[in-house]
Amino acid sequence: MLLHHQRPPRAYKGYSLSSTTVMRVYLVLLANVAIFDAETTSEGYLPKSNKPEIISGNLIDHLKKHNNLLRADRWWPDQSPVDWSVQCHYPATPQTDSSTSFCVRTLQINCRPSSVRAVYQNVVFKSPVEQISLSVRARGEQLDPAATASFMGLLALVELAEPSPPVFVDVEVDSSRLSARSNDEPLLVSSVYRAPAGAGGVQSVTVMAGCQGYVGTVLLSEMRLDAESKGVSIEGGPCQESHEEGSKTKSRDRNLTVSAKPVYLLGEPHSEGFRGLRDDVSLVTQVSMDRLGVLEHTLDQWDTPVSLVIYAPLKDGRPSGDDWQRLYISKKVTAFKLHPSSVVSLVYSVDKGEQYPINALRNIAIRQAHSRFLLLADADFQPSPDLARRVLPLARDRSRISSRASIIVPAFEYADVPHKSDVVAANKQELMQLIHAQGIVSPFRRKESPQSHAATDYWRWYTASEAYEVKPSSDKFEPYLVVEKNAHLPLYWEKFTGYGMNKISHMSELRVAGYKFWVAPDVWLIHVPHRLSTHFADHLQNATYRLANRALRFEFLHYLRRKYHLDCNDERAL
Repeated sequence: MLLHHQRPPRAYKGYSLSSTTVMRVYLVLLANVAIFDAETTSEGYLPKSNKPEIISGNLIDHLKKHNNLLRADRWWPDQSPVDWSVQCHYPATPQTDSSTSFCVRTLQINCRPSSVRAVYQNVVFKSPVEQISLSVRARGEQLDPAATASFMGLLALVELAEPSPPVFVDVEVDSSRLSARSNDEPLLVSSVYRAPAGAGGVQSVTVMAGCQGYVGTVLLSEMRLDAESKGVSIEGGPCQESHEEGSKTKSRDRNLTVSAKPVYLLGEPHSEGFRGLRDDVSLVTQVSMDRLGVLEHTLDQWDTPVSLVIYAPLKDGRPSGDDWQRLYISKKVTAFKLHPSSVVSLVYSVDKGEQYPINALRNIAIRQAHSRFLLLADADFQPSPDLARRVLPLARDRSRISSRASIIVPAFEYADVPHKSDVVAANKQELMQLIHAQGIVSPFRRKESPQSHAATDYWRWYTASEAYEVKPSSDKFEPYLVVEKNAHLPLYWEKFTGYGMNKISHMSELRVAGYKFWVAPDVWLIHVPHRLSTHFADHLQNATYRLANRALRFEFLHYLRRKYHLDCNDERAL
């Protein structure tokens, strides 16, 4: 068993059969090729001198009576580029059917030293299992470690039926073994995890296949997950709903878990539900106490109400709620000279190791706002001049068409940190100059995560004079929105804390809830660069941090399917 940030024990290593779920591939031009499918296996693929013992009996007997629970069509990629292809190799041991090569579906990843590149899959078991086994085959091309901490292969987050700390099991590929091989036959690595007594068994597993901290290309194939209890194979799948009837698996719907209690520094929260709201736009945002400085740029162009939540982390073991914190923050807030209908609240952390509760803070800001329309934006984005005044007529008009209308505000970013003396684009024409003539501004995260804002259709926006509707289909689209504060508006899923999936998940629920999206033609937001936090570095470079976040994504999808009665294969919740 591997607890958080520990290396798991290696239960067995050696060579095994190929996966029984590889798609059948017919290669007309390639002679003497053996193709694996869900029915056939070949003992010749396992070197007879090195057959490991696994669970009971030998590996071949074990695989013949078990089904691989990892499905080829259920791997979910994040924004990192990966490729799937059919790769052939030539086993060192001659095959019983006289074939000379095997061709299998293979994941190809160009590894990077400073970021995790991976795909993910979640499996929920029909009933809790005692034991799981994981295996993968790997080949490498010009692979070299390039970071102090590195990883390559499979990493699994195990969810036990009884509450417990995170359990990570890895199936790590040793790059030195790859480079030492004299043939192109992939290296097999594998691992077994058995649930401890009293844990209630394994309820689900989220598997990551990828690499981090390397330079070069890794090719992963025949990724396999088996599960059993008392020697009997246990079935599982990507959706809990398919197993609910007669299942003893505990519900995973544990949504709102953050107990943040705000202290109000300025104004009082709106207390009449959706009645008595002002017919204007509030900027709804949140910020950590140590990032209050970024609000100077944000609020410089904003003259309507603000709904702001400030988070005060626990430091040096001192109890939250110190007078010095409140005094310091109050002075900062006073200096912002906010609109009289603004509301500013303070939330203290309850634990020194607490991750930034970003979605809980966003929900507080939504609830306390006094305006009918809300601009949902992060504190490090500077609104364009007169944004609220310009977008309000459009928001009113679209709300008459649909109570589930939203307005997309295109997002841009500065190439460098702007100075206070720098000229702010007063209109769209001046912004176009900054983008096309001077190269000072560009679409937000265009290179790092192109799908995040691609559906905004920037090239159309550059010449648009009227609002236009977009119908986003990507589950990675995360625009900044103006929405109406009404009973239809979903809140953010509060289990997402820190970095990763927190805003994308909200956009996913808006799509499922039937929201429509129009792009405003004459307003925008510009991201102001600032120093990155250590949590963001973890999100980029720490494999266990990334996997834990992606496991939450799958849990969120289970929540969406139950709430909106979605089919397991509904593309909006895959």
